[in-house]
Amino acid sequence: MKYVALLRGINVTGKNMIAMNELRALAESMGLLQVRTYIQSGNLLFESALRPQQLERELETTIAQQFGLLVPVIVRSRTQWLKYALSSPYKDAESNRPNMLLLGLCKDTVPDNVVSELTARGQQGERVTHFKDGLWLDFPSGSGRSKITAALLDRVCGAPVTTRNFNTVLKIAELF
Repeated sequence: MKYVALLRGINVTGKNMIAMNELRALAESMGLLQVRTYIQSGNLLFESALRPQQLERELETTIAQQFGLLVPVIVRSRTQWLKYALSSPYKDAESNRPNMLLLGLCKDTVPDNVVSELTARGQQGERVTHFKDGLWLDFPSGSGRSKITAALLDRVCGAPVTTRNFNTVLKIAELF
């Protein structure tokens, strides 16, 4: 089965640096097939017969052993990812500011109350929609000054959340 693994917080602001060629080599050493990466932010595409939760655990453990980093890994199937690429409820943001439209994926099930909690913190037209096992977050003024932070996402979801902008969502779908 084809998967994408999203490593949270890799190569962002000089923290948790992992070269993508080293990440590919690590994945291949684990027996993953057809391994590719996309940009320097920890997007790993591959094939495997293992289940997503097992892949997450094994990637997290191997990354910790190899690089000394505790990095949350979120794995989704090709089928799931292609649905994400078609699921954005914010068509205006897709075309006008795709880099400010984020897909947030949670390591666990997204709680039902997440949208109301995040919307209460939103400002300047920020919008949040729950879609299956993810969230669409529209930041018309950018996410840098938003009160909907990574720490808040983790807290209200009860587990690590990682985000990718709409351009990246589309590119990963294309790479499958």
